[in-house]
Amino acid sequence: MVVNTSSTLPSVVCLECEYGAYDHGFCADEEISKGIIRNVPPGYEMQNNNLAVDFDGVLHNFDKGWYDGTCYGDPIPGSLDAIKSLSKKYNIIIFTSKCLPDRPLVDGFDGYSLVINWLSKHGFLNYIKEVTCIKPRAKYYIDDKAIKYDNNWEDIIEELLN
Repeated sequence: MVVNTSSTLPSVVCLECEYGAYDHGFCADEEISKGIIRNVPPGYEMQNNNLAVDFDGVLHNFDKGWYDGTCYGDPIPGSLDAIKSLSKKYNIIIFTSKCLPDRPLVDGFDGYSLVINWLSKHGFLNYIKEVTCIKPRAKYYIDDKAIKYDNNWEDIIEELLN
């Protein structure tokens, strides 16, 4: 991948395409016709191996809710062993709204620092590639508040509205 500094052209040139297109969509139709479907943009193939894991309620016991804004809970039983095992195959990315920039400081620390400190204190940090507040590109997402979509809008409406 080449980064273009011209302000009149898109910033990424796909070197994987025989066309060297600025707009990879030009090549995408040909790839799709060959049965090639990309799940990430060209040049980001390493992100196919990301595993996104929510923090509160998945790693961190969040049984008091917001409480005082700290990361007060203990690790969810089995979570450290799971992260250790999964990190052998996947890039583990923790995603949490605790890291949002509009979150108030707690004892002088932003949410990102609180999460990093908690992960370090409980032995997770060596297995984590990244901590973020945005939904990362990932092969899988592990989240305690997720509702699995499987072409089942009627079931989802039933679950959420009744």
